[in-house]
Amino acid sequence: KDIVRFLKTLDSLLIDPFEIEIIGGAAAALAFRSTENTVDIDTTEGLDVLERILDATRTLSGVDIPMGRAGVWDGPCNYQKRRKRAKIKGLKRLKVYTPDLYDWALMKVMRFRDRDRTHIREAHRKIGFKKNILIRRFLSEMSYVCSNIVEVVYNFVQMVNMLFGVAEAKRVLKVIMRHKKWKSYLTAEFTPFIGPQEPCATRLWR
Repeated sequence: KDIVRFLKTLDSLLIDPFEIEIIGGAAAALAFRSTENTVDIDTTEGLDVLERILDATRTLSGVDIPMGRAGVWDGPCNYQKRRKRAKIKGLKRLKVYTPDLYDWALMKVMRFRDRDRTHIREAHRKIGFKKNILIRRFLSEMSYVCSNIVEVVYNFVQMVNMLFGVAEAKRVLKVIMRHKKWKSYLTAEFTPFIGPQEPCATRLWR
């Protein structure tokens, strides 16, 4: 509710149309009905041109939340083709976009900290990730990220472990290490620890 109130206030202060792309926890709140707390509104682009308007938005909305470009982010190479426009009633000039469920999740593997894990677990409980879609998109679109590729693979394998269990995580690791787009980045000695994690109760959204 705070994020929606903030965005509606921002919209009321704009003179010209403006488009933003929101990722992270704020995107989950807007697109996937997440109830987990988020401490900021991360965007894919800088918002320096809105600096004074954002200050006024915080004052008028009563929501003192940072909003700006995420410090570390990347995602599937074609994610923009699948992004969704957030359904926020009453916006006139502000267009708000969020990644689709699977692109949003794969953006989380860039860091995969405790808060990211919490958001992923909640999305899996509420909506449910289809294993084949998540794995196929990682294999086909995440080898282009501008980051430590070994860390990205490690984080993804841990995500699969968390969502689908140890056996599936081990299978996926083998697939990645044999895949034509990925095997050149990894050595045969790359063996991340894969152990049991708290399972997620899942239902698929239809």
